[in-house]
Amino acid sequence: METTVSPILEESLMTVEPELTPTMIPELTLRPTLKQTLEPTLEPTLKPTPEKEESPSVIINHGNLNNPEIAFTFDDSGENLGKILNILDEKGIKGTFFLLAGELRNNPDRWRKAVAEGHQICNHSVSHRMDLPKLSEEEMKKEILGWEDAVKDTLGEDYLKRMKADFPYFRAPGGNRSALLQQTLGDLGYPKTIFWGCEDVWFKTHNPNNLTMVENYTTNAKNGAIFLLHGPDYIYLSEIIDNVEAKNYSFELLSKILS
Repeated sequence: METTVSPILEESLMTVEPELTPTMIPELTLRPTLKQTLEPTLEPTLKPTPEKEESPSVIINHGNLNNPEIAFTFDDSGENLGKILNILDEKGIKGTFFLLAGELRNNPDRWRKAVAEGHQICNHSVSHRMDLPKLSEEEMKKEILGWEDAVKDTLGEDYLKRMKADFPYFRAPGGNRSALLQQTLGDLGYPKTIFWGCEDVWFKTHNPNNLTMVENYTTNAKNGAIFLLHGPDYIYLSEIIDNVEAKNYSFELLSKILS
């Protein structure tokens, strides 16, 4: 028997699954991802990390006060420095030399030999400007780093690296200083600025007790003393050494008495 569907049922069956039209599909609103929500907030707060500023270079005017050891240091340039080297070698003493860049460039063989024999060479600037502490930071760096260029050209980069690692000392012309100079030195890898306890140039015009040059050094001999002598006064060096050693002091490299 043929089955027939009533018109009403047939109509309802036809409308059970109505065709979906575009207007019937709800529009989806996508929530922003975590990355999308965070980026606008984080970006303005990200700031470059400033470079670490080194500590200012410290003024040093003596070594270890517990040991009867003295460092004999010598400054600047000139042929008399060669005579000083000869005297030191005769006495079996190692000296510390704060040389100008021109001295290194003019006498590279002299200072290569001195380094090979155990003497130390440290930074005393390019041109001995007495107004170094008053210069701009850029000009200071030219004086300090220009000296390093002279060392690389004459003694080699390996020596400069060793100096900066083992005895990174600077001596300012005239013993002058300023906050900017000390900070610049610290930033450039010179944590110690070397002064002295006894010297020759200033003594010549400040000698109320009328001491001789040799007496000046002999009476100032003490544990950890730093002596400074310039080329023209090399004539006193041998006698100074003899008199001070007679008082049971020994002369050592600056790096040793500062250790």
